[in-house]
Amino acid sequence: MSCGSPRSKARSIQRSISGRSLIAYSSPARCRAWRPIVADEIHHDYLIEPIDPLVFGDGRTIGTVGVSRSRVLPPPSQLAGAVRSQAGSDPRGRWMPERRAEVLQLEIRGPLGALLDPRGEVIDWWLPRPADAVVMEPRPDAPRVRRLVPLVLPEGCAWDLDAGPGVGMRGHDPRKPDASALPFWSWRRGLCPWLEGRAPGDGFGLEGPSPELRTHVALERNGTARDGMLYGVTGVRYDTAVKGGAHRSWGGGQRQHRRHALAFSSDADLSESLIRPLGGERRLARWRRAELPWPGPPEAVLDSATAGALRMYLATPGAFGQGSRPRLDGAEVVAQANGRPEIVSGWDYQQRAPKPTRRLVPAGAVYFLRLTATDPQERLAWVASRWLRSVSDEPQAQRDGFGLALFGTWSGELEPLDLSPGGTP
Repeated sequence: MSCGSPRSKARSIQRSISGRSLIAYSSPARCRAWRPIVADEIHHDYLIEPIDPLVFGDGRTIGTVGVSRSRVLPPPSQLAGAVRSQAGSDPRGRWMPERRAEVLQLEIRGPLGALLDPRGEVIDWWLPRPADAVVMEPRPDAPRVRRLVPLVLPEGCAWDLDAGPGVGMRGHDPRKPDASALPFWSWRRGLCPWLEGRAPGDGFGLEGPSPELRTHVALERNGTARDGMLYGVTGVRYDTAVKGGAHRSWGGGQRQHRRHALAFSSDADLSESLIRPLGGERRLARWRRAELPWPGPPEAVLDSATAGALRMYLATPGAFGQGSRPRLDGAEVVAQANGRPEIVSGWDYQQRAPKPTRRLVPAGAVYFLRLTATDPQERLAWVASRWLRSVSDEPQAQRDGFGLALFGTWSGELEPLDLSPGGTP
């Protein structure tokens, strides 16, 4: 499990932070030698392998075309609801109302996309493309991915942003963003090098699970089909054929498939292995407990934290009280890069009514931070306490898993904007 030679070994660097052990890695193996930052004995790791194409509604109505759409990843609140439903049920699967207050205190960290080998072991993670990366149209003499950084405007220029410095490319690039850029990045080949401040490697983009449309028909009371009442439901198939693989005729060899799964950790004590519904239409998935190799912080990120500046990447959508701006004790938000808000709602089983609609910062958002602590050990402790932890504002949003954070390097300085035609790349 190394980025270079299979024989290369990760050199572990142990740093003592307030009596807790933090493991980082250098050498070419730094992006594959995954370890939890801090051992957490009360949390269990789980993998969800969907059996059917799962449906995670995106809040939009079916519309005139009669087809519903689905998210690829469920909102954290949807996963949290499924976990708490299991934890609050008796052995026969019947919900116990007296346990409602107890299960609401359960903490869920996830979901993260996992890529599995044929044995069902995690070999990589797939996460949303970072918002500070722009994948450009390919050209032999130019980098494929351009980095967005906080900018200082030249004299005589201005912008109407009220959330701090703008974020953009340092210089002019005549190319257009690649419209076919894949929505997810590999942790090993893409996101880990990017957080270190390096360019992503070959094959950094991942397509993720594939959509699958199923057509249904509305029925009359007598069981016959209603004329003209066809509609479609888009699900997401997590066991997908490898793109470009040959289609085998009946009786031929097996097709190559890529196994995707959802991973999370929780203090809920669920069964070792079970089959339970997840998402819309109660489609089935296999839940099992596993010991997962969660991504750990590269050494370059720890060095950047010691210097007092970081980037913060959201692995799951963030829920913040000040719109898209988090309240972070111990850090100042200098600038941010994020996409359009993600809209989520849900069903309140206690009130028997829809939950209020929320606008969330989408996963992949990037924040540029300056740490306020002056002691390097305190800065490292700040990162250790928040890596793969929720940075959302409200306690319940944190327990639901909104706003899981990873961190990357940043110099802490604003970059000058070069407006010349051959500007700084």
